[in-house]
Formats: sequence, C-alpha cells, structure tokens
Amino acid sequence: GGRAVGGPVSAGNAFLVGERGPEIFVPHTAGRIQPGMGGGGITANIHVSVPADVNPSVAVKIAETVRAEIVRAIDMNNRGYALA
Repeated sequence: GGRAVGGPVSAGNAFLVGERGPEIFVPHTAGRIQPGMGGGGITANIHVSVPADVNPSVAVKIAETVRAEIVRAIDMNNRGYALA
C-alpha cells in the first residue's frame, strides 16, 4: 500500500513511496512514514482570461484544460523530464 499521507509500516511488507516517482520500500523493522518532512509545495493561482462573448461552457472547458496541462507538466517534471 501507499503511504503518501504517512502511516505505519510493518517489517517485510512492501509500501509505495517516492517524492520523485514511485519506489518500493520494504523495511526490515516496523516503523512509520512521516509525511511533510522536506517535501513542501506552493500554491499557485492562475487566472485565465476568456473574451466575454465566449460561451460559458466553453470557458469552463478552457479553464479545465489549462489546469489539466499544468498538472501534467508538474507530474512530468517530478518524474525528471525537462520541460520547455
């Protein structure tokens, strides 16, 4: 199981961890994954301006697409890909 939010781990069991992509962690002794130790993050507010004559449902789709592309770029960067 994953431990992205932390939690107990038991000896000999596999856990999915990794700040820069998935890694398998198999501890020799029981312990705990402690979240928030060194990772960090930022909040980014991105404003997308759409002309007033654009259909509101199209404007929402544009905003959703921009958000999805930002999330994709962050994921690719976290996997070690260089972004232009």
